[in-house]
Amino acid sequence: MICPNPKCGKQNPDENVFCEYCGTRLSTIPRCSNCGSPISEKQHFCPSCGKKVSHKNEADEVLVVFIILSALCPLAGIIFGSVNLTKKKTRSGAIYLTISIVVWLVVVLFVLLTSISSL
Repeated sequence: MICPNPKCGKQNPDENVFCEYCGTRLSTIPRCSNCGSPISEKQHFCPSCGKKVSHKNEADEVLVVFIILSALCPLAGIIFGSVNLTKKKTRSGAIYLTISIVVWLVVVLFVLLTSISSL
């Protein structure tokens, strides 16, 4: 397998996951973490060594963290804004509430746009 790095381009053995010369990933084919054999997305066990395969997607994990944080930030702003409004600090309370609503709208738009683009 030839290294896809344009600065390297050297030949590597087919079983290599990374280039021996520059460290570039040679393919995007998922491989077994135990033996390095290629694994399809439908397989739950490695056909070569029998180890259970986990098909975790890091992008999904990042998206879940983003959604949780984006839900908590406006909630915190609403709480702080409401507390400040009840303490007669109307200016800071209004600022917290405004920022919270804007952040919430951005999150809603982001979720809608990403869900539409994935269709």
